[in-house]
Amino acid sequence: MGAVLTVGLLAGGGAVLFALPAQAATTATTCAPKSVTRVTAPGVGNTYVATAASAGSVTLLQNATSNLEVSSVAPASGWNDTVVTASGVTVHVSFQQPSSHANQVRFHARVNSTGTEISLITVVCT
Repeated sequence: MGAVLTVGLLAGGGAVLFALPAQAATTATTCAPKSVTRVTAPGVGNTYVATAASAGSVTLLQNATSNLEVSSVAPASGWNDTVVTASGVTVHVSFQQPSSHANQVRFHARVNSTGTEISLITVVCT
């Protein structure tokens, strides 16, 4: 049987008691140090395909000097993707394996202020 947490609350001078189920223990996710790669920006109106570790790839469109857009995502077999931030100076795509929610790849791409370089940041978690 799971543990139960009992909470007392004073409401209008009386005590109200109710029980909440205690949270089950969760497995911790361990993330490797981030990997940072710098590449030449493709130029306004052009795209760059970045690899997100073994989780898949992200096609980035440089739609302004200092603005990127996620134009498409191609997850690898066994992975799902979620576009967290679709456009801006920094974009973010999260990949996750449905069979194990601990297996994640967090992908960020950031264009510099002059629009000449993109930093690709990848964090792999298990």
